[in-house]
This record gives sequence, structure tokens and C-alpha cells, in this order.
Amino acid sequence: DVRSKFYYLNYFTTSQVLLLGRHLGRLALDRKSELPNFVYGLLECIKPNIIANDVSTAMGKACSKSSRRQHQQPIDFASSSLLGSGGALSSFDSLAGGGDMSFSGGSGSFGLGEEALGNFDSSEGFEMDSLQSTNVGSLLGSGWHRSQPPPAPEPAAETPILDCDNPEYLSLETLGEFLQILSQSSPRSPSRSFLTDQLEVGFPNLIVVPQSELIPSVLRLYMADPQLPLPSAQEVLLCSPSTTLEEVSLFWRRAIQDPSQARIFCLAGADCLSYEVSRKAVDELLKLTQGLSGQKNENYRLVVVFSAENENESYMISALDQQRRSLLPIPSPCEVQSYLEAQFRNSPASLKLRTVWSTSWAAAAKYLDHEQSCVRVVHSTQAGMGKSHFVSRMAKKLVDIPNNQQALGFVKGGSDPITKITVPFHELVVSMDSVFDTLDLVFPDPERSEE
Repeated sequence: DVRSKFYYLNYFTTSQVLLLGRHLGRLALDRKSELPNFVYGLLECIKPNIIANDVSTAMGKACSKSSRRQHQQPIDFASSSLLGSGGALSSFDSLAGGGDMSFSGGSGSFGLGEEALGNFDSSEGFEMDSLQSTNVGSLLGSGWHRSQPPPAPEPAAETPILDCDNPEYLSLETLGEFLQILSQSSPRSPSRSFLTDQLEVGFPNLIVVPQSELIPSVLRLYMADPQLPLPSAQEVLLCSPSTTLEEVSLFWRRAIQDPSQARIFCLAGADCLSYEVSRKAVDELLKLTQGLSGQKNENYRLVVVFSAENENESYMISALDQQRRSLLPIPSPCEVQSYLEAQFRNSPASLKLRTVWSTSWAAAAKYLDHEQSCVRVVHSTQAGMGKSHFVSRMAKKLVDIPNNQQALGFVKGGSDPITKITVPFHELVVSMDSVFDTLDLVFPDPERSEE
């Protein structure tokens, strides 16, 4: 299982792995080639403030390490799992948690997988986020089935740096090595205090709280160390009805296989998961935690928080009921506010500007705030009180910050730099599609950015 061997592959979904494999494969072929800016955005979770030199150095080491391995078979997707170990998550034949895509006798590849993902007809009601309930083979058709297996590949004298079937793609082995090397140059993950008097290490701790106390309960897990930063997106997964099986499975792996065993991982709002996703996620959790006694990752720290309003409707609650813990002390609104204010004021004082050709620094916009907070909520009890005017004035001041002219050159807008993006919300439930559609009008699309 390639995701078990290379921990940092669990930071990325299958489609993101395909994307990284394609662009980093081009860099491996030509070290002078430029990576699109969105690739740096993806790699930011591995190494904060990453720059082109970091990528080039890590790529050189990864390629050298892969080429030194002797007497290994080429890495392929038919024998390497991206999503799990066994069942519906065992191989590339089950690319995203289900289906029966068949590559008879052949080895899959980055290019083949990406082409498969990119050739589904949306008119058939297929969505990337619902692959786990889709018969992939029926969507692809017989044209993707290799009826006659090709000759078995000759044993390779060395592990290939690029994918065998598509030489423009980085092999999974080399990509995993690259991410591992990249992580070694980033700051170590902070060691957080775990509430061992109420929670247990090495078990999925189940906590059921009222819906109104769900977010404060999650923050309570991290407020024991006010000097440490807020948890990253890799440590907390806030579920919604659209959360996929792949997202939950990757979260389990990040939590259980955490090399430091010092971080706290929290799955919040798991009662929102569909029955099918919840059931398969529990099965995957049982597989990952089986036989951990005496292993290096036996002391993982995992907390699952549910809403009490949906307690009787969730399969995961009943499956994990034996691990139910008593309620954590809920912080008061004033305690939460003080904690968040301190966190927002303690954000980095500078923003590192990443490009493929240079590195610059831009002062953080938080210095425009009267309390130097990087987050500010402007509200009023009625309309017409000047909220929009207040935000517009701050946006105009942002342009005058030294070096921001260069930083703002990375967004569209011609000669007039864009310092303010407005995303209107008119419903009680926020649609992330509308948010991304608005941002897409401002920032370059990843696939078009290389044109």
C-alpha cells in the first residue's frame, strides 16, 4: 500500500496526486521548466512558504534516491493502493472508493487514471465527489477494458523515476519520496497536550455534544496550548453531507499513521455523513487500527465529535459507541473569543510571496487593522451603517503597503490591482460552489494557468 509507505501522500486526494504527478514529472524531465503557481499552493501543506528552490532541491534528492534502488519492479497503480488496504479501497481498480474499473493484466498509470477521471459525461449524473457509489466500469465502457493482457514487464534494474506507461508523469514511488524529503525541511509539528484524564490515546474517542456546542468542543481540544497555532486543515475535518469517503479515509490515515504521534486529529460533525460513507469509513477505520498494539503508531490521538440532535440516525455513532467519552468542559463564549483573538493577532507578520523566478516579501494586511488582527468581522444591527464603505477603505490602503504591487500582480485585473473580493451570501447554507465560482473569476484556473 503506497499510502502506508509514504505518509504525506495522505495529504492529497487521488485527483490531486494525478495533478502533482503530471506537473512534477515534467519538472523531473526538465529542471528548468516552471511549475504553475497552484502546484505551490498544493505543496504548501507539506512545507509552508515553499519556493521554487525548495521544490528543485527535493526533486533532485528524490530522483537520486529512486534511481539508486536496485532490483525493484516498476511502480504501477494496479499493485499500488492510493486509498486503502483491501475491499473497495484496495487498488487503482477502485480509484475513489468503489466501482469495478478493469485493467486486465496491465499496469495502470497516472495518465490513464487522469484520462478516466476527465472523460466522464456529466449528463449521466456523475460527480467526482460521489465516486464511491458509482459503477466506474459501466461509465467507462468496454473500450477501457484490455481483453488481452500485455506481456509482463521485464524486472527493472532500478525503480523508475517516471511512470512507465506515461513518461511525463512522476512515478508514485518518486512522488512519495519527494513529499517525504520536502517535509524534512519544514518545521516540526507542534506537540499538543492531550486531555488524557478524559480521552485515551490509541482509540477513536467518541464525543456527543449539542449542535450549538460542536465548534467550541473542537476548539477545547486545542485551547490547552494557547501558545500553539490553530490546528491545520490536515488535523481537523469538518463534515458535511457532501463529504466523500475518500476524504474521511485519508483523514483516518493522517491521524493513525502520524509520524510524530503528537498531534490531535478531530473529525467533527460526522453525523452529517451519508449512511454509505459512514459505514465504509468505519470499516476502513477498523482495518487501519487492527493489530496496532506494540507498533510505533499505537498512540495515535483521534477524536470524533457528533451532534446529539442526530445521535440516533448515524451508523458511525452506534459503531463507535464503546469508545464514548464523557463531555468535555465547554469553554464559554468569552474564552473562545479571547483564544481566537490571540491566535489571529499572533499570525505571521509577513507573507512570503512564492514565484518560480524570485522571492519577495509583503507586509501582512493585518497591520491595517486597528488591533492588528488578520481576521475582522464587520457587522451591524441594520443595513446602511457603512460596513461596505469600511471594507472598501481598508482595501484601498492595502495597495500602499510596500511590495504589494508586485504581490497583487498575481491576480487578474489588468492595471488596477484587486485588493477586495466580494462573495455574496443570501442563504442560510453556504454553497461552496458559489464561493469557488467567484474566486475563479479573479484567480487563474489551474489548468489554464500554464497556457
